[in-house]
Amino acid sequence: MKKQLIVCLFLLSLLMISTFVTNADDNDDEIYEEEEDFTTNRDVKQRGLVRENVSAKQIINNYNKYFKNVDVKNFEQGNTLVYITPWNGKGYDVATKWAKKFTHISPVWHQVKFENNKVVIEGDHNIDKKWMEKVKENSDQKSKILPRFSFEGQQWGSKESLQKFIDPKFIDSLVSSVKKNNYDGLVIEGIVHINKQLRDPFLISLSEKLHLIGKEIILVIYPFRQKGQETGFGPKDFELLSNHIDGISLMTYDFGPSGGMNAPKVWVEDNLKFLLPNGENKNSKKIFMGIPFYGYKIGENDQSDAIVGSEFISILKQHKSKKLKFDQNTHEHIFTFKNKKNQQVSITYPSLLFIEDRIQLANKYKVSISIWEIGQGLDYFMDLL
Repeated sequence: MKKQLIVCLFLLSLLMISTFVTNADDNDDEIYEEEEDFTTNRDVKQRGLVRENVSAKQIINNYNKYFKNVDVKNFEQGNTLVYITPWNGKGYDVATKWAKKFTHISPVWHQVKFENNKVVIEGDHNIDKKWMEKVKENSDQKSKILPRFSFEGQQWGSKESLQKFIDPKFIDSLVSSVKKNNYDGLVIEGIVHINKQLRDPFLISLSEKLHLIGKEIILVIYPFRQKGQETGFGPKDFELLSNHIDGISLMTYDFGPSGGMNAPKVWVEDNLKFLLPNGENKNSKKIFMGIPFYGYKIGENDQSDAIVGSEFISILKQHKSKKLKFDQNTHEHIFTFKNKKNQQVSITYPSLLFIEDRIQLANKYKVSISIWEIGQGLDYFMDLL
């Protein structure tokens, strides 16, 4: 009987040791906190989550847990502009919950078209007044709402359409739209390629009229893909217009999706250097450096498809044991797996380190940041902003 008891105690002790070691390894790998809700007492940096060595388990167990004080603003070097799309409702919720982190919020609501020799401003059906009120309330009236006005349609290249840029009535119609909807200004996209002799006076006149009523204007510009490439907006354009408009939104993403690169750090930095050839200046803060909150899935059926946070998490849950690889050249995490068709698939989706690296880049050049778009991200991203 004694022998059986000793054997049982010995086996029990082995089981306890084995369980302890297994749990210790799991905890080191998963790094999660049990909470009744999704808030934690420590932010992602304090929890040791901003790092190169990342596993699917770590992300799954932490992506929806965020620091309990949602009002804490960590990026204070410049302003933070975030975009929201009507087709992704999560962005509206993120904007209201973390409102104090965002200086500028741009819902993608309006399209400016030239049809039958007339300018048509569409998108009023997207306007959400109650949401605007909630954002203002949650931010103590500090977050500015500047909806995007996107110039769309091929007719904007016609001679007739170009005449509109010197028509005061057209400028007044844009100002009127901002005023009647109680916006704090507008983000304007789709005109950077317009002849500068028309574009620049148009933007200066529009900004002057908006400033008279306390409103702002931000211009969306494109980055270069290769050095020397013409983008329609260079350092001289920034030097001129930054003395009049309130900012430029630099779209530093979509570098090379098919090659698994969304926003390589060196490329982003090269674009900042291009606009600031002499380093930071008094208007550096007016550059809103783009950070993507979405990624790309490459290799499935020989395609490159955009991927958002919810889809990324769904895929990780199917491959919990796998780890992500950090690309030292692009400073992007890559997740590779085989799908049901036995195809090799790679995903480049923002990690915490990806975002932190680019925030530090913004700090280095004394610029602001813009995010496309917050509804596509993961909740714990907010701890870094």
